[in-house]
Amino acid sequence: MKAASSTAVIAALLAAACGSSGADGAPGAAGANGADGPAATAPQASTINQITPRIGLLGRELDIRITFDGPAVPTGASLDLGDGVTVDKLTQDGNALVAHVTVPEAAKVGPRDVTVKAGGIDSIVAKKGFVVAAALDLIVSSGAAEQGGLVKLDLSNHDKTWFDDQNFVLLPVSSQSDGTLVQIASSGFTGTDGSVILLGDPLAKTGPLGFMGLNDPSDPSTPTFVSAPDAVTVAARTPEPLTIGTPSAKTLSKPLETA
Repeated sequence: MKAASSTAVIAALLAAACGSSGADGAPGAAGANGADGPAATAPQASTINQITPRIGLLGRELDIRITFDGPAVPTGASLDLGDGVTVDKLTQDGNALVAHVTVPEAAKVGPRDVTVKAGGIDSIVAKKGFVVAAALDLIVSSGAAEQGGLVKLDLSNHDKTWFDDQNFVLLPVSSQSDGTLVQIASSGFTGTDGSVILLGDPLAKTGPLGFMGLNDPSDPSTPTFVSAPDAVTVAARTPEPLTIGTPSAKTLSKPLETA
């Protein structure tokens, strides 16, 4: 009897516990907010697209614009244009850096690397992306700078770096897609003076034209000389009628002496 009574009591207690509902307890404290994720940032550039202008003359100041391949310029960037060239000011303009630089008279002429450094990324380097050049003076001494014509230019070099009288080449600073003037001979070269004879492409682009002189085109570190951007003005040539059986000859207005 005692065992049966104990069982009945336990069953009654369980039924009461399951069949009754108590009041809800007080709500717990709200959980803490999670930490913010990292902010999205545009990918930083890894290569240099363009450097404008690419030439700086001895003893001059200029502004250089450097554009990159990505939408974001490297944060906290610094610029190095090689020994002797001073970066006076560096600012950001869109996805470009604009540098005001000074090229002293004592700087070494020739090409040099352009290096952009910033924390957290590898240095971005444009090999031989900037050229330090000496000023080149030239005048038209014979002929005419025109489409299909011959012209003789007398060159003068007043810099401490002399011309290479055996290998010097004069090149027009023009787009590769434009016809222009092409060197066909040279004469009388010394370390400071010389003459170059150029032939005009019949479809040469008319207007102002500047020139670059290289002491040795086969040497990637050769000294470089640069004229004013409007050293000569290329003129259009008026077509001349040709008569069958009548010889036609073109010469410079003064005799040429070439090698």
